[in-house]
Amino acid sequence: MLATLLAEGFVRQDPVTKSYLAGRRMLELGLSALRNLDVRAAARPEIEALRDELEETVHLVILEGTHILFVDSVESGRAVRVGSRTGMKMPAHFTAAGKAILAQLPPEALDEYLDALPPGLTPRSITGRDAIRAEIELTAARGYATNFEESEDGLSAVAAAIPEPSGVVRSSITASLPAGRLPPERAEEIAGAVVRAAQGVGARLLGAVAQV
Repeated sequence: MLATLLAEGFVRQDPVTKSYLAGRRMLELGLSALRNLDVRAAARPEIEALRDELEETVHLVILEGTHILFVDSVESGRAVRVGSRTGMKMPAHFTAAGKAILAQLPPEALDEYLDALPPGLTPRSITGRDAIRAEIELTAARGYATNFEESEDGLSAVAAAIPEPSGVVRSSITASLPAGRLPPERAEEIAGAVVRAAQGVGARLLGAVAQV
């Protein structure tokens, strides 16, 4: 087992004592976990404020491979609302949150994503490679992403990527609404608030880095 961990970079062996220590991959995992905690802490005040402003459920999302992971949620107080998705994973391009992050990827990374597309989740899911690429390009051009019942019947959303100090974007904020409360003509109005919240998280992350 140690030989396998050594080969994969999870452990390394001291050449003198022959003892095993944490390797590069293990350190990367630890740093990744710390980073996610930092994003969650920085985002919490912003997603709560956005929830209060819109009176709708707001999620914090990170990209993990070809899927997004909902790492935090604050629910709307309205009787009819989208529930918390914390802990759920979904294919990225079926969600507004995922599209917002994919739109920030370098071309080669987006190509790798498009090489392994899962089947659609609803009749409205965008499934064709060219159609997905066009949607991602539209998202990049306007600065926010939308989802009109593409991931779940009756649910629509607007999302924006969080600008990160490293320049590598892996997280986003998404406002999720019952589809009846998000007609396409209202998306731009919602997007303005979501983009401001995402930028607020980015500013908090930059401030945290500056203090280190």
